[in-house]
Amino acid sequence: MKLTLADQLMQFVRVLQVALFPMLQEELGPLTEKHRQLVAVLNMIRIEALIAGSCGGVGRLHAPLWPRPCTT
Repeated sequence: MKLTLADQLMQFVRVLQVALFPMLQEELGPLTEKHRQLVAVLNMIRIEALIAGSCGGVGRLHAPLWPRPCTT
């Protein structure tokens, strides 16, 4: 069964409210509305896929090679 866009967005909001925000509040304390907006945006764009992990070497990144998938 394929979810509609509205269903996908509702599922995303549920994940934020039920799992992610409580976990962050436990670690960091109360979140402001701006914090919640930032977390929602970073989660939606899948920021972790855009950040080079420990798979990178030492030195300057070259634009055509970044972001690159980790091979470890």
